[in-house]
Amino acid sequence: EGRYRPAEVCEQWRCEGDAVEVDVGDVAETAPPASFAQMIVAAGASSAGEFSPEMRLEMTDPSGFVTAVSCGKARLQSGQARPEELGRSVVVYARWPVRAEILIGGPDFGAWERAEWRR
Repeated sequence: EGRYRPAEVCEQWRCEGDAVEVDVGDVAETAPPASFAQMIVAAGASSAGEFSPEMRLEMTDPSGFVTAVSCGKARLQSGQARPEELGRSVVVYARWPVRAEILIGGPDFGAWERAEWRR
């Protein structure tokens, strides 16, 4: 809605091109563990490997979420998380954009600033 605080900046990226799904295991070693942990927790995957769409609920306990993400990150970094947990919670795509643009804006901008790249 454009309700930004002073000095706050918002970036929006758009890309056009091809995307192909790749196995999450191909990027698991180089992707940030915290990002994967957040996705696993948000998707409702437990350490027991249970998952159901009904587990996706409104976040009513932010501190509990942060704790769960910290535990999930530790499990990923120690190798205790099973690959199927990631596979149920995360989808990874390799992208080959032919066009990309970024929009940058905020209350200190008169209008969105836009840059575009084409291959």
